[in-house]
Amino acid sequence: MRTNVRIPRRTAIAPAVAALVVLFASGPARATPCSVDGDCGAQQACHKPPLCGAGVCVPAFTLPEFVIPGLTAYDAEVVSTLDHTGAFYQNCCDTNITAYTGETADRTDGHVFCPEEPTSFPACLFATCLCGFLHPTGDDFIVNGAYASPFGAQYLYYAGHAGYDYDYGFGVDLVAGADGVLCKALEDPINGRFGFPTAWDKFHTFYIDHGTFAGRGHASWYLHAADLAGPDANGNDLRDLNPGECAPVDRGQVVATVGNAGTGLPHLHFEVRRYDVTDGPEAFSSRVIDPYGWRGTQADPWSDPGENGQAESETAPTWIACGNARVECDEGCDDGNRIPGDGCDAACALEPGFVCEGDEPSRCFLDHPVSARRLVLKRASSGKETLVFVSGDDALPFPAIGSPDDPASSAGLLLEVLSATGETAALPVPTDTTAWQAKSGTVASYRYRNKDAPGGPTKLRVVRLKDGKTWKLVSRDVGIGLDGPQGAIAIRVSTGRLRSCARFAPASALVLRDEADRFQAKNATATTLTDCTDASLGIP
Repeated sequence: MRTNVRIPRRTAIAPAVAALVVLFASGPARATPCSVDGDCGAQQACHKPPLCGAGVCVPAFTLPEFVIPGLTAYDAEVVSTLDHTGAFYQNCCDTNITAYTGETADRTDGHVFCPEEPTSFPACLFATCLCGFLHPTGDDFIVNGAYASPFGAQYLYYAGHAGYDYDYGFGVDLVAGADGVLCKALEDPINGRFGFPTAWDKFHTFYIDHGTFAGRGHASWYLHAADLAGPDANGNDLRDLNPGECAPVDRGQVVATVGNAGTGLPHLHFEVRRYDVTDGPEAFSSRVIDPYGWRGTQADPWSDPGENGQAESETAPTWIACGNARVECDEGCDDGNRIPGDGCDAACALEPGFVCEGDEPSRCFLDHPVSARRLVLKRASSGKETLVFVSGDDALPFPAIGSPDDPASSAGLLLEVLSATGETAALPVPTDTTAWQAKSGTVASYRYRNKDAPGGPTKLRVVRLKDGKTWKLVSRDVGIGLDGPQGAIAIRVSTGRLRSCARFAPASALVLRDEADRFQAKNATATTLTDCTDASLGIP
């Protein structure tokens, strides 16, 4: 006779893979292409959703197997979505439903099979909480690309709970998305047990605890199974488990079959939850998270406690998609939105004239290499430092007053010092309309003074920007070490999307002194620069 394994629910397991980017996760931007897991580095796995041709290496642990064999998160038939405006029984049929894609529908657009108004808790716990809200334009909703509500894809459907419903019938296998410990649930703080001895007795609820990521535990929850199925990782029959008992399972192994325990039509109700490791997966402190991640262009109502009593502050998107602030697959950029005109267009392609850098998210700039008149970096014997940069280029782009690039009211200013030695410094000047002075007229200008430099809000003492005229920036902190020659120094000035740069090097300027405690050069030309990226500036 076997002995069932009892694992305290307050203890999270530690599977071999130590990190979790919850279900269907994407990898880091510009992720390494791959065909199999072996192509990836430590604590990474090869993820190959149909949205991308080749696979990409992503941070393990990703629940690399979809919970229904032969399907993926992108082609499994979803019939009920997780509502980001409040997906819990207590809210019944909210007056608005929002899917993780940002697609939304409102009661005023038309609804079917839905109470006229949400009823108060606990009465609504026993009410009919099934809602289908019509698309505002009558079109079909996309959701995961395989969406089919009971009323047709033009109705965003919500079954009054915090998970996803997949429409598959009796006997369809369910597998473990990744290694973990499977437990028959005693308690289910989200879906309850309604007077039954355990959550398993009510809904045949079980979960697989996948361990910790970033200090929080993560578990995948399954409801309505016909029964557990197959052996655990040690060869013991999972059906021998009693409620509250747990057993190890492996990624991809069959653990149960679809049923209708505690409900009507057979289907899989699936959730992913984050929990405090000191409390355990079944504690009321556990929080439902959307396994697809948020990819809407608007703010995610899921993270708003006013909309969602289970709100979590961490809402990093995990779906491989344009607008999720990660450059993936064949995207040229991804700045976290699908709004054109900011360098990265609605299809995550680079817009003409822009340069985009960074991966999570992309940062896009209109780059303007410029000629410059003078650069001095010096350190006195007293230790006092001074940096003086003076431009001399009529083509230097001027941030329009009141625009998103306005350093006084919107964007601030960033002065970067980049040495050929590899040392760099970032010297920001904050937005402060009391310290900045902006003047319009024939020659628009900005002026900023900080008499306390290098103390106060910035290390810069003076900033003077004149449209079509000379720019002058003076800092009381050089930002890089001056213990020896620099070889070359580049200066980069950013205000919002506008970025200007100049390089002072023997091939493009007259270097007057390059020694310990002093770098001095003049007459830098812009012709040797293609843009203001590190590569163009020759910074290692």
